[in-house]
Amino acid sequence: YITMAVKDKITLYNAHLIFRNFSGKASDFTVEGDRNFCVVFDEEQANELLSLGWPVKVKAPREGHEDEGNFCYMKVKVKFGSNPNLHPQVYRIVNGKKVRLTEATIGTLDYDALTKVDMRIRPYNYPAKGGRGPGVSAYLETMYATVEDDPLAAMYEDDGTDNFIDDAENPFE
Repeated sequence: YITMAVKDKITLYNAHLIFRNFSGKASDFTVEGDRNFCVVFDEEQANELLSLGWPVKVKAPREGHEDEGNFCYMKVKVKFGSNPNLHPQVYRIVNGKKVRLTEATIGTLDYDALTKVDMRIRPYNYPAKGGRGPGVSAYLETMYATVEDDPLAAMYEDDGTDNFIDDAENPFE
């Protein structure tokens, strides 16, 4: 097998994500607990990453859509293992407020309407094993995911004061 070890991390700005499974739910394409997503690249970006050894997949256009060019993407793994120093640093930005996500909360990104995603990806070069050749996997290191602003959320934001009507004062009963 001829493979190139990937040494450098990559930083992506305004990344386009597909096949989001931050929650690690089992599906036809993944086993329970495997958190991951894919990043889409244009052909120029894909070719550059391929030349550096990154595991970018290039699919021919669907029949009838040949004018769209190849579809290029890379699977990125999201791992919360036993070493907390390697846990991804993921931040969800909603209405201008940044919140760090944990293993328990990162699944919210599966369905969020994301308007901007910036991230840093680190390589893991694995050796040949069990008839499989050596290769590289992409792991999420850092992500800032901006969720589409909700104008009502900002308008009705809780200011920390207890200004709600309790049931005893409810005029609608």
